[in-house]
Amino acid sequence: MPPIRPFALVLLATSACGFTTYTELPLEAPARLAAAEQARAWPAAEPIDLAKARERLFAANPQLRDKLAAHRTAVAAARPIPWPNPVLMAASDISLGPGVVVSKIVPFVSLGLTLPWSGTRGAQDEANLAAAELARVDALATARTLYLELRASWQELALARSRVAVRARLREATERAVAIVQRMVDVGEAAAADVFLFELERARASAATTAADAELATAEAERGALLDAAQAGLGARLVVAELAPPPAVPPSAELQALLVDHHPELLRLRADYTTADRDLNLQLRMQYPDLTFTPSYRGEISERFKILGLPFSMPLPLFARNQPGVARALAAREEAFVRFETACSRALAQLEQRARAAQFARTQHERLVREVAPVAQRTAELARRAIAAGTGSALRLLEAERAQQQVALDVLDAEIGWRAAWSALERAVGRPLAPLCPQDVTELPTTQIPAQLAPVAGGSR
Repeated sequence: MPPIRPFALVLLATSACGFTTYTELPLEAPARLAAAEQARAWPAAEPIDLAKARERLFAANPQLRDKLAAHRTAVAAARPIPWPNPVLMAASDISLGPGVVVSKIVPFVSLGLTLPWSGTRGAQDEANLAAAELARVDALATARTLYLELRASWQELALARSRVAVRARLREATERAVAIVQRMVDVGEAAAADVFLFELERARASAATTAADAELATAEAERGALLDAAQAGLGARLVVAELAPPPAVPPSAELQALLVDHHPELLRLRADYTTADRDLNLQLRMQYPDLTFTPSYRGEISERFKILGLPFSMPLPLFARNQPGVARALAAREEAFVRFETACSRALAQLEQRARAAQFARTQHERLVREVAPVAQRTAELARRAIAAGTGSALRLLEAERAQQQVALDVLDAEIGWRAAWSALERAVGRPLAPLCPQDVTELPTTQIPAQLAPVAGGSR
């Protein structure tokens, strides 16, 4: 065989392999920025309720898109590990020297095969699948956390609009009180100084209304960042339905049962522990060496027979047995175990604290509505009747109006605190506990999570 033939054999074997070619993906910053600006635009004049906001959140939120990209990378890395490549060696022995009458060329061919009998490939597949599952759980937990944030912000928006409405009603009541006192001055039943006091109250109510409008504008603008939508004109298109009152705080046992399967940190740490456990299994498998089989075929110079070699080889693990990798994996799994335990303690403490806070906030709101608000309303009505009958004074009317307005604000603040405490309790559990409005959902099935979050299929070998 001429010397060129063994190399031709190697080239022929290599040409039969399939390789992935490089494809350029240019990152043009101006074009990407323009595309992002276009993507942030929402069809004009389309009302946006909570259901549409939820769809937009899952499709366009930048944080969730980052998690989905990381999940796709983990899925790509979780493909089954192929068998080790065989090693093909082709060469020629050439007879040289003073005793050689005729120079001869004898071909030599060998094929090296690695036999991974230690189970490293299967362990690596399991480790890669665990890493992909960790990325999936991370993206899923992020989606649920963002939806809870969206519900809380939607509630804040509704309450900000309620505050504007309450401030407007209080301003109208102040206007009516000013008109009453002005008539009393005209008939000589009140002093002109009393009018200035009510004028001051009207100016204060007007300033408070302006502040409430500013808070509402800020609340509407903040929804754009969460939904990755342009803020211009977004607030006017947000349709907020009437909020349902939160129910009573569920029992502690029920909340703890929900905590196990829905708390975002616990979900991530459970997946992280599985990843550490699979990595430990891989490191343990890597202690054992693989078997190498290298059959060869060659001839002998000046001989007519051929030689078929069937050697087996294996490194002896006398010194290096992947000790650093095993020690690191053991410590990492122990760390993941401890982190999950401490996270459970933190989650239980937070759950208990927020459940008590929600119960106290609910009780405070109920007392204000049931006990304080009716008294303030009756006091103001009596003051107005006394003025109408000519037996009341402007100062008493002013005090009654102030008291009623303050109680109305206290009731609204108590409702805001109650709903905020309820939202904090839901975030401590990791899922909605009750519908917020007719467009709300308390369960997040797979169909409402982006399709990229489906579990990675595969198994160990």
